[in-house]
Amino acid sequence: MVVVSHSLGTIIAYDVLSDPRFATRAVPLLVTLGAPLGYTEIQDVIAHPLRIPAPVALWANFADPLDIIALDTSLADDFGGEPKIVDTRVDNPAPDNHDSSGYLRAPQVRSRVAAAVPTALSPVG
Repeated sequence: MVVVSHSLGTIIAYDVLSDPRFATRAVPLLVTLGAPLGYTEIQDVIAHPLRIPAPVALWANFADPLDIIALDTSLADDFGGEPKIVDTRVDNPAPDNHDSSGYLRAPQVRSRVAAAVPTALSPVG
């Protein structure tokens, strides 16, 4: 299962995946787009300690430096655990730098998600 989340959805995804009931699930990739998770005000009210949720094998965080919701573009320095979060700055091509469809059009986002999703020709397992 690949989880792709945007904006407030990144907070919800983080809280749900941090719930101990999900600890045995396999999430090969968590993608966060335009995440406000870097703000202290958000970190004060989400699941603690701030760490990569147990089911997540790789957390890829994407942020446009002009996205006012994700002005703190780096999450790796806030959330402990392994594997480390891979923070990538992207140019969101949408007129609104927080637009989810713009993030999904960014080549770095598309290639990361495509690499994690099995195709009809690749074995699932």
